[in-house]
Amino acid sequence: MGPGSPENPTQEASTSLANAPNMFERIARMADEGIWTLDADGLTAFINDRGASILGYRPEEMCGRPAAEFGFTAFQEFHDGLYEGQTHGAERLELKMRRRDGSSVWISSSFLALHSDDRQCERSVAVFSDITKQMDEKAQGEARSLKEELLDSIHDGLFALNRDWRFIYLNEMAAGIVGKSPQELVGRNIWEEYPELLGTPIEFAYRSAMESGVTERFEAAGMIEDLWFEISVNPTPLGITVHSVDVTEKRNAQMALRDSEAKYRGLFENLHEAVFACRYILDEKGAVIDWKWAEINLEAERMLGQLRCEIIDTSASQLNDEYGIPDVLMSSVREARRTGRQISIESYYDPLLDRHYRVGIMPMNNDAFYMMAIDITGLKNAQSGAEDERARLQAILDSTPVAVGITDAEGGMMLENGVLEKIWCGRLSLGCVADYSMCRAWWPETGEPVRPEEWPAARALKGEASTATFDIQKFDGTRGAMIVSASPIFDKGGNVTGTAWTNQDISELRRAEEELKRSNADLQQFAYVASHDLQEPLRMVMAYLGLLIKRHGDEFSPDAAEYVKTAMGGAERMRQLIDDLLTYSRIESKRTDRALVDMNQVASTVVSNLQVTIEDTGARVAMGPLPMVHVDGAQMTRVLQNLIGNAIKFHGPEPPRITIAAKRRSGEWVISVKDNGIGIDAGHKDDLFKMFHRLHTREEYEGTGIGLAITKKIVERNGGRIWFESSPGKGSTFYFTIPGMT
Repeated sequence: MGPGSPENPTQEASTSLANAPNMFERIARMADEGIWTLDADGLTAFINDRGASILGYRPEEMCGRPAAEFGFTAFQEFHDGLYEGQTHGAERLELKMRRRDGSSVWISSSFLALHSDDRQCERSVAVFSDITKQMDEKAQGEARSLKEELLDSIHDGLFALNRDWRFIYLNEMAAGIVGKSPQELVGRNIWEEYPELLGTPIEFAYRSAMESGVTERFEAAGMIEDLWFEISVNPTPLGITVHSVDVTEKRNAQMALRDSEAKYRGLFENLHEAVFACRYILDEKGAVIDWKWAEINLEAERMLGQLRCEIIDTSASQLNDEYGIPDVLMSSVREARRTGRQISIESYYDPLLDRHYRVGIMPMNNDAFYMMAIDITGLKNAQSGAEDERARLQAILDSTPVAVGITDAEGGMMLENGVLEKIWCGRLSLGCVADYSMCRAWWPETGEPVRPEEWPAARALKGEASTATFDIQKFDGTRGAMIVSASPIFDKGGNVTGTAWTNQDISELRRAEEELKRSNADLQQFAYVASHDLQEPLRMVMAYLGLLIKRHGDEFSPDAAEYVKTAMGGAERMRQLIDDLLTYSRIESKRTDRALVDMNQVASTVVSNLQVTIEDTGARVAMGPLPMVHVDGAQMTRVLQNLIGNAIKFHGPEPPRITIAAKRRSGEWVISVKDNGIGIDAGHKDDLFKMFHRLHTREEYEGTGIGLAITKKIVERNGGRIWFESSPGKGSTFYFTIPGMT
């Protein structure tokens, strides 16, 4: 056998055929040789027309009858031996049989077995041909000289070996193939002359044909480089004959064809487009009414969601049986066949798959065409989404009170949403930066007019994004204010091609802000004056109460003494309250003196200020490393003093334990004051920092209830926020933030 050939080709074929009996019978009916099968009971299961005609019968006359009944006892014996385990594999023989009309016929037959998937024998098969003519010619006994002359004249290599493996004949072509003359080889042992053949598939094929009497066929490389031969090893009564046909060109053509097919098959399968090879289905008038799918690629399988084997040889109408073939697709296929030109459908919608496609139809001839499709559903959805988004943006631009627009590279107005005219109470015609002079505006800090080149849009043309607030005079003569922003628009090369800008009318906001400032100033002044003016009569009340106690205290009855004491305590609380109110009112009115402050130093100062209270309560204050921050140092001292003082005041049965720590987080510092005190119910988180809010009576804990409100106001004024985490009996932790240094 040739290199790479299976050890038992007929057995491999039998397994394949057993797995596809219908295919086997279709092939058998087209075969030029007789094919006869016996079932497990030894009865004829199938015989093709050629096989029945060789014996002079019709197939239906032979089915269901044993082979022996027709004189084919060798086949019957092979079949019986196969089931008894006495024979296996393939056998070949030549024998004379009698036809139905009594005449004789010579046949050459080989036998094989068909197996099921579980390797059980299902049927035996005889493959035979009529060799009566060949046998008659052999019987005629042509003269050897004439035969050798004929053999030498053919273009195929032919040599014969006897059972001792010695050459008994070589024609000229065979001698050229093996590289030696007939005179050198006749009578010589092939294995001695060509020891390199020992152990090769060629030796196996020669010995197999010699021993089994079965012809072996294979392909092998010749002794001349780059030549390939198709070799038939035929058993004879004397030994074997070896017939070699040069198939180099055929093999090279087949290899090239396989390479080409593999290349184009790889391209076909890996295209991103779905590709369908189709055959037209025509009506009696020759009009296209449908088509069949002849081949599809992997992308087409994915597109249709079906396997190739489920689609091949089905029609388009079957695939779209619910909706039918869309009119646009059918008309395009018909037009492509009629004109012979490629037709494209830019957006074909398939209701069955709910997808959009771009389809190309390429006619090949009057019988077939190719169809290529690419799924553009995502693109269509994106386009639809972009249109919806554009509509939404346009609706936003149309409804926004802010003027939005784009200028060109000269500063001329290209696009705006119509709000600018409302802001200026008149229409602007801006063709370049110089035209900005028609917009009268002033810098609010200095009152200087804004020059055209100072507008943010003009600065953006130089690559600078900016925002500015201007006082303006509108075209109707009224005054107002606006915030103007602009950013440059760059092309791929980094060049400024225009600007995007916004203008917002803040005239009402400016007036409200001024009114609020005046109102806050009035309230702060009132709070200051009220708290300051209340101190004088309060000091006089406390002074006279003190004199009364000093001069006449001994004369008071117990009730009178209690009354005076209560009045004195109330006056003292009133003094503390007025002081706290005065402090609270001064937080906003006082100028903030922010500087770089070491919070470690602030905490140390607070601990020093509270030293007497700390010693009286046995408190212990631990401080971790604290940061350097830009704050009002005096106000930050009050914050820590309020928080640490509360931690000492509201302690539990254990001496106060207070920890001050800090950590960096997202561009800010978080400073915490943690204690082991009585804790706070979380339900008070929204009220605790309000003025005068108390959780305990004055008899339990002293204070005005304004300390945490002051603390919150100071923290927020320094750009931070404050909160706490606590639960009753488990202590509290107060946190406040300070913007980090940049």
